[in-house]
Amino acid sequence: MRERDRVRVRAAVAALALVCGVPAAAQSVPVQLYPVDGSADARALVESAFLRLPGRTRAFVAAKKLTVGRICGLRPAPECLGRLAGEGVVVTGSARESGGVLVFSLQAVDGTGRAFGPVRVGVDAFVSNAEPVAKALLDLEALVLSGAPAIAAGPTPARAKPMKASAAATAQLALKPEAGPPPGAWMRPAGKGLVGTAAVLVAASAVTAYFGKREADVLDEKYRSAALGWSDQAGYDRVDRLGAATKVLLVAGGVAAATGTAMWTFAPTLSPEHGGASVGVSGRF
Repeated sequence: MRERDRVRVRAAVAALALVCGVPAAAQSVPVQLYPVDGSADARALVESAFLRLPGRTRAFVAAKKLTVGRICGLRPAPECLGRLAGEGVVVTGSARESGGVLVFSLQAVDGTGRAFGPVRVGVDAFVSNAEPVAKALLDLEALVLSGAPAIAAGPTPARAKPMKASAAATAQLALKPEAGPPPGAWMRPAGKGLVGTAAVLVAASAVTAYFGKREADVLDEKYRSAALGWSDQAGYDRVDRLGAATKVLLVAGGVAAATGTAMWTFAPTLSPEHGGASVGVSGRF
């Protein structure tokens, strides 16, 4: 009896796994990447972000041909992207640098020309970490699976002339311009500038310390050989000036390094959000 019960339990578990596995396979959504409107580095970052997704997605899988050429133009129409999407979706969007932040705005278009998104995310333009973009793609996947349409640009007036279906779809896909850098976005580039300035100041202090040491060694040698004269007083003055300059440069470099590192670390960035831009804080080295 016990052996028979075990067999029944195993059969029930196998049947449950089979039933649960069918919807997962049926929900696979092949994804193609259409070049985003931005720099080559931005396009490469989107591709790198998608390659981070295997094992983390519920439905998104790479199509047989992951990246497609810009055959629908710089600002593609949904109908054209829909023909490319087929049974899956095409992911596209834009990337603009603002205040040291590379701001991505991503959308997905399915085979019917329906747009999902946009999802916006900010990436440090200096570090270029693909993980925030990967998280934005996961958010975009959630929108596709939920069937949520693209966010409209605004309410239509009651007596406005109705738009054609193709024009309305194009307006949905058009990415709204960003409102501008978030408050405090200046902190990151300013912090980087201060860190660079600190490096220059420390290097300058090393130069002044070197020349001061060399001048002092010459005077010490003259002192040991009893060859000092009144003319060497100017040499001692130069050593004092170089020593003071070294201290000032070191202190200024330390203050600039500490301030720049703090500003760089705590500067706000954009976090993934559907629709408009928002301010968040993300980690960095």
